Amino acid sequence: MKLINHSASILRPSPKQKILYLLVLSTLFNGLMLMFRLYKTEALGMPYDWHVSKVTGSPWIFMFLVWNLFLAWIPFLIAYNLEGIHNRFGRILSIPALLLWLLFLPNAPYIITDLIHLRVRPPLPLWYDTTMLFAFAWTGMMLGFFSLLYARYYWEKFIHQKTTGLFVFGSLAMCSLGIYIGRFQRWNSWDILVNPGSLLQDVFQIMINPFENLRYFGITFIFFCLLSLGYLMFKTLIKHHE
Repeated sequence: MKLINHSASILRPSPKQKILYLLVLSTLFNGLMLMFRLYKTEALGMPYDWHVSKVTGSPWIFMFLVWNLFLAWIPFLIAYNLEGIHNRFGRILSIPALLLWLLFLPNAPYIITDLIHLRVRPPLPLWYDTTMLFAFAWTGMMLGFFSLLYARYYWEKFIHQKTTGLFVFGSLAMCSLGIYIGRFQRWNSWDILVNPGSLLQDVFQIMINPFENLRYFGITFIFFCLLSLGYLMFKTLIKHHE
């Protein structure tokens, strides 16, 4: 009976499952675009070397997109299962899961900043790499927005309905901060766990010297505006079709 029910859920997926399948399909499309690039640069016949892949002229130069997209999936999968975690274990696990979600959330829109690597890299034309980077960034943004939407549903239902807006835009502000720290300070999400002292010291130094760090506040504010506008349009579109 369980097998039949499982098969039925696959054949007749819920709206939430459809979103999951579409995001998987989008990820596969990203992978195919990258594989084609590796094929054209004859990288598939070479042994992969992580250090060589970071060299500008390396045919493996865009392999970082795979890792970045993997990190973008983490907050989505956490948020996707938040309600189930709460129903099974209560707040004792769902609250830590929510904090873990917030920690990894910047990884989803972070892929936008990978456009910094865009330049002519033969044998493929610039338009191909532009499309590929945009495709990865698009998937990352969708993972981030759906992730925030599911986390919002959880907060509204199980935590505090009246502070939902504060939670959403507070999360976007933290996310924007995380993007700046990741791109320009070169910190990673897991550094808050393995090297919290140095990370917090960097952030503290920026905060206590605001006039010496106008670039930091400016870039963070730009990302916050971009993500907020994107989320509001995304939420309006979803609500219109519910």
